[in-house]
Amino acid sequence: DRVVIHIGEGRRGNEQVEEEWDTLRALAGGCLLEPDHAGKLVLIHGNFTRETLEQIAALGDSPEDHPIIIWSPSSNTDLYGWNAEASLDVPYALSLGIRVALGPDWRPSHGIGMITEINSARAYAGDFFPSGSVNDEELFRMATIHGAYAAGLQDDIGRLETGMLADIAIIKGG
Repeated sequence: DRVVIHIGEGRRGNEQVEEEWDTLRALAGGCLLEPDHAGKLVLIHGNFTRETLEQIAALGDSPEDHPIIIWSPSSNTDLYGWNAEASLDVPYALSLGIRVALGPDWRPSHGIGMITEINSARAYAGDFFPSGSVNDEELFRMATIHGAYAAGLQDDIGRLETGMLADIAIIKGG
């Protein structure tokens, strides 16, 4: 029950990136952004300006009412360079109550898998986000529970709890 849209890919502030949001708002009279639908909308990339992120957050009163954004920093930086405008302003999106999931985009632009994506996200956050604003715990939530919400499977996966389905990976820290 999700509508997944590849939108807002490119350097933040780019006119074409912002026009994609305007086009989505105009489609079918904006019905995808109505309260009954906005929480089921998944935006892959969503590298919008703060103003547009504020519009996304204004679509509802809680994270369940907002579109979810899937952040793919390895793809973004491979395509648009290692710079602050290449990828989503995650701390700002999170501060607005927007769920941000983490996921690889596609293989031609480095979308190798989740471990690579988590490492890329950690490096990007370290270089471009305020210290501690996107820490390992937040990255873990993005890769698990927020990803489950993006897939519409939050009642079945994404958390280690009784009754939930679970895949567990144990990774030795350095």
